[in-house]
This record gives sequence, C-alpha cells and structure tokens, in this order.
Amino acid sequence: AAVRRATGSEVLRRICHQILRDEVPHLRFQCERLAALHRGRGRVRRALTAGAHGVLFAGVTVAVWAGHRRALRAGGWSFRRFWRGAWAQMGRAWRQMDPARYAWPA
Repeated sequence: AAVRRATGSEVLRRICHQILRDEVPHLRFQCERLAALHRGRGRVRRALTAGAHGVLFAGVTVAVWAGHRRALRAGGWSFRRFWRGAWAQMGRAWRQMDPARYAWPA
C-alpha cells in the first residue's frame, strides 16, 4: 500500500493493487488452516500460542519496518502508523483463527 501511494507510475500502482487484492484469499486460507490446527487445543494452550504469535509478530513488524522504512515513509507511513496498522490487521487475522468461528465436520 505504501509503494502504491508513493509511486507516480500507474502500472506500478495497478501491480500493487493486484498484489494486495490477491493476498486477501491467501490470508483467509491461512487463518482457516491455523483455526483447524488450533481446534483440538484447550483455552490455555491457545492463549500460549497466541502469546507466542504476538511476540513473533512484533519482531517481524520491527524487521519489516527496518528493512523497508524508506518505501513506507515515501508512502506516508510513520512507524507508529505502520505499527498500529499491522497490529489491527493481525487482530482481524487472530479473530479468523478462532476455531469457534467455523462449523467443523463431526
């Protein structure tokens, strides 16, 4: 999204738009698979897994910022905005990973 905002190239903007659009079903599929994996776990084990995911996600978020901050800043993203946006999206993903959201076959 940052590259799409930063570029003056219509072609690059369309490519960025397509990449972002293609990611939606991919992420949905991954969340469903993780929900299936978490289905048999108890509440405490799922909470511990979520905590580990949070720690890893924080590290990845910082690493992505460090590696791509020039492009992100060019697209109008501060670290704070990037951090908040990443965590908002991850929150939505975590809700999709909740096994209770799905009707599992018996």
